[in-house]
Amino acid sequence: MIESLMLIFMNITFLLLLAALVVFGILILQYRKIKSFQFQIFMVLLVLIVSEMIDVMFDFDYLENPLLENLGSFIHVISMAGIALVFWARFYYSVRNRKKFADEAI
Repeated sequence: MIESLMLIFMNITFLLLLAALVVFGILILQYRKIKSFQFQIFMVLLVLIVSEMIDVMFDFDYLENPLLENLGSFIHVISMAGIALVFWARFYYSVRNRKKFADEAI
């Protein structure tokens, strides 16, 4: 009973991840400027979704290579390092150019 329920939820999870992949893929195609913040965030989300899909595929036993078992987690770490780098670079260049932030008091 519990195993069949888990299988149902894993199927729903995979379908929702696939839908999110399609939505963010379409949004990336709309924001073609690589320097735009939306494009950068959508790319990070796209990488996170793909890495989560890899983890779900291992849970389904579609992928059985023991060398790639931690691939999804590795992609998560790389993606988080990438988003931290993007945030730092945007902050650094805005401070260097003395631009005001949206939440900064006038």
